[in-house]
This record gives sequence, C-alpha cells and structure tokens, in this order.
Amino acid sequence: MLHSSEIINTMRENNDRIMELEGTVRQLRNAYRGCTIQDIKTRVDEFKENKEQESKCYSEIEYRKILRGILHDNARRAFFAETMPVVLEVFKKYEGKVIGPKTNDKIYKEVVEKTGHGFYFDKSWRSNLVLSYRGVPFRHDDFTIYLKDGSKKMFDDNNRLIVWPLEDYILYNCGEYVEDPEAQATKIQESFDELKRIEENFRNACSEFNKLIPSNIEYRNPGNFKSYLFSAL
Repeated sequence: MLHSSEIINTMRENNDRIMELEGTVRQLRNAYRGCTIQDIKTRVDEFKENKEQESKCYSEIEYRKILRGILHDNARRAFFAETMPVVLEVFKKYEGKVIGPKTNDKIYKEVVEKTGHGFYFDKSWRSNLVLSYRGVPFRHDDFTIYLKDGSKKMFDDNNRLIVWPLEDYILYNCGEYVEDPEAQATKIQESFDELKRIEENFRNACSEFNKLIPSNIEYRNPGNFKSYLFSAL
C-alpha cells in the first residue's frame, strides 16, 4: 500500500490532465463557431479530424475520472491505515474517562502532534469518529469511521470513552484498496462498454419480442423489464 501523500500527488496529476483534456475539447468545439455551410463543405477533413480527436479526449477523460475515484478511495484507505493506529494509541490513555471539552481538547492536540491531522467525535450516535486530513479537499464524510458492530459505541451513557481493537473500526462507504489503479480503471471502462453493448442488444431483443406477441401479453420495456409473461394465479 502506497503512502496517502503519494496517492494524493497522483490524484493531483490526474486532475491536471483532466483539466488539460477538457480545455482541448473546448478548443475543438470553438473551431465550429461562426462556420457557414460553405465552411463546413470546404473543411470536411478538418472537422472530421477534430471529431476524432474530441472522441479520443472524451475517452481519456472518462478513464481518468474512473481513475480519480479509485485513487480517492485508495488515499482514504491508506490514510486510515497510517493514522488510525496512532489515534487509538492516544485514545487508549483516556479510556474510561469522561470526555468533556477540556479533555477533548487535550486529546485533539496530542493527535495533531503525532499525526499532523485532526479529528472530532460525532456524538449524535456515540459511535462515529471523523478524521480530518489537513490541507487536502476531501469531503467531510470521507474519513467518517464507524464500528462494525452496530451495538458497540465509542462512548457509554455517561460520556466515558470506550476504545475498541483496530479491526472493529471501518471507513464509511469506501472501496477496497486497489494495487493497480490504472489497470482497474481500464477494466471498468471496458466492462462498461460491454454493458452498453449488452443493453443495445437487449433493446433490440425486446423490440423483436414485441413484434411477436398477441394483445394479451404486455410489451417488454428494457428500462422496466418484467421477467414473467403472466401474473401468478
């Protein structure tokens, strides 16, 4: 697993490339502005080449947006792996103590000192912890941490801190770490292309089916497909 800072650097490079490609697409589109019918007739080859280049840009933008999502979750996984053991080590010193504002501030300062990042407890359910990655624009819920067992809490009814083993804590809604993000992004893009081909074939199959059926059978719509011909008796 790479360090979160390495992954974030790759995320920034990837975002820069997306912006570059989107700028190219805008330039290609501007080439059509103010064109007359005569321009289009005399510049057919140029416009065809622009369309092909635009299509390539769109394909790479799609790939890089998929990659962005994978890298995003990888960075979250890496940061959790790097930071959470240290956070729990600090928490362990205060286990069983009532966590008022002053104690919370002491814990916060120690966590920042040891990790360079902050945190806060979401006490609405007494079971949420939110880490804050300083200096990087993650969403506020990207480092929301829950306990796997919903019956467990981070605080008891008297606001005393409870510390569980590391394996009991999980990141909210995060994909698993991917060792080869680029290959995974390509696989996702190819798989989606295959889904689109299957969808098109399915639409055609539904259309052919609808030509065959009598009036007592409902048409089949790909967007709302029923896997039975008649309701149960």
